[in-house]
Amino acid sequence: MVATRTVRRFEEMGGYDLLEKSPKGWESWGIKSELAKKTGISYPMILEIEKTYPVRPSKTKLVYVARFEDSRAYEVIKEKFGKRDDFKDIERSLLRAYHSLGDTEPIFWGSTEWRKVWDNPEFQDPQTKHIEFGMSVDLRNVMRALGKHQFLDEFTTKKRPKGARRQAYLEDKDVEHMILLGIVEIDTLLLFYLGITAGGRISSLIATLPEKVNYEINAISMFEPKMVGKGKAWVDRFFQPETLNLLKRFIMDFGIKPNERIFRWSEATYNDRLIKAGERAITRIRVTTHVLKHTFVSQASKRGVSLDTVSRQTGTDPTTLKEYYMAEDIPKVRYELLDEKYEVERFGAWVKKLNPLFERRYVELKEKCVLVNGIRRFDIPTTKTPTPKRVRKPRKINWNAIEKMLKKYDELSEDQKKTVPQRHTVPFWRKALRLHKQGLPDPQAIEQAKK
Repeated sequence: MVATRTVRRFEEMGGYDLLEKSPKGWESWGIKSELAKKTGISYPMILEIEKTYPVRPSKTKLVYVARFEDSRAYEVIKEKFGKRDDFKDIERSLLRAYHSLGDTEPIFWGSTEWRKVWDNPEFQDPQTKHIEFGMSVDLRNVMRALGKHQFLDEFTTKKRPKGARRQAYLEDKDVEHMILLGIVEIDTLLLFYLGITAGGRISSLIATLPEKVNYEINAISMFEPKMVGKGKAWVDRFFQPETLNLLKRFIMDFGIKPNERIFRWSEATYNDRLIKAGERAITRIRVTTHVLKHTFVSQASKRGVSLDTVSRQTGTDPTTLKEYYMAEDIPKVRYELLDEKYEVERFGAWVKKLNPLFERRYVELKEKCVLVNGIRRFDIPTTKTPTPKRVRKPRKINWNAIEKMLKKYDELSEDQKKTVPQRHTVPFWRKALRLHKQGLPDPQAIEQAKK
């Protein structure tokens, strides 16, 4: 099976353009070798592309996606939900379930098939041990659209408890371990720094441009798609001068232009990096990009930042912050009720205390980085071990195949011979074949044919 990215690369490197210019397409003399050379794709893979995608595809799709879109169930949900804003979510959820059941037609799913989907570990929320809430809502809508109302009572939804989300933040030790032990990419380190001190959505953070950084007022103008009370809007987020100085150093070290994104990779890439960083740092919770916002809200709130200021910095409604983001501060409760000792440093002082750790880690990671068309991380070995020289085996030549190709070439007309890309090698192989028939070993036959 040919991967979608391979077909896309074949098309981008001009493979189909070369085929369209050739008089006989795939049947043209030596065309497959030319395609392999032009596109950098191996010869066996070129043969696979000839079988599966002989003509330029209008849109490259995975096989199971194409089958899903041809199914009767897809037609029903498209007709029922096609104009709704959440259609893409419903489509994605049904596609995941469809593929997990071996691409069987959802119209014919019974209780057994739906139970397999509901109990699939890949779809379960780690906190509720139940199928993800969003996916379960989407699939119940599919049941209604397909007339499977009898399954609605059996296959229910389950939300996370409200308090569980409020505890999804990094405590002081977790933050320090993430900086010094967990994060191993220099741009992820800067994203983490901005995330826990700004509280913006990840989509807002990774779209940051150098030209939007104002060092005079210590702020970055970021675009927020869901700003409270404004909808889509630009918001100035304020940072400590030390934070922006480290960001400025990063921009200069890696030559990022004013109109280029500082964080070049996708949300999914940074999410995966943070998850792995959390595993290395052995944090209390699973670290994702959204945890950065939770961390800012909880840490800022318990360190004396007012709810209105947190709401302005994050762009989120205060009620939502209290219900889903702001962690319970037990020491403060005990201080107010039991008059126990309660000391906590201000948020600005806490960020300043973290800055030396970020700077130290930045220097360590920078030594392992080079700039090659963006940020690439390379491990620098302490000792270089010489690579053993590869001994090449003598080339084995298939003389029967060469003789057949020469006979096929002789059968072509003069006009057809002019279209053969490798026609200039024909005299060489004629001479080599003649020397081989005289009994010369292959290496000697090749060397003498070159003279």
